[in-house]
Amino acid sequence: MSVSGASSHTQAIKDILEAESDASWTDSIPNIRFYRDDPPREKGPGAGQPPVVYVWSPTSTDLPQFSSDGDLFDRQSSVEILVYSLDDTECEQVQNDVVQIISSYFADNKVRTEFNDIRPSTKSDYRSQKNAGRTDHFIMGVEATLRGLDDTALPNN
Repeated sequence: MSVSGASSHTQAIKDILEAESDASWTDSIPNIRFYRDDPPREKGPGAGQPPVVYVWSPTSTDLPQFSSDGDLFDRQSSVEILVYSLDDTECEQVQNDVVQIISSYFADNKVRTEFNDIRPSTKSDYRSQKNAGRTDHFIMGVEATLRGLDDTALPNN
């Protein structure tokens, strides 16, 4: 399945997760949103709703020169995917689903996206930071790295 044409690395990951069929998700399909879409007090699902997956970029994009003639950047970006759920088991399952979905784009080589390589790089478990006795959401994360070649806009000789 192709999801090319994304305007940014965060949009590419959001598109990848949204393009997946019901079979890719173990349970219900989560709501997939940009982290900036919801104010902090409203993050996460309400009771009886599916988990929410937030996509954002925790770091800046590195643009080292790739080609000797200076006409390409080796764009390296990182995206964090945060899973919010009121159920800790569901939260962990959605995290595993996200890892599997993103893993299917490993070494994409610009066939289905504009990136040469997309891969999950780390998994985080923020459940231990949850305050006992509160009904706050359980949160788990996956960090993905994306790599692609971009034009530098320098004239070719």
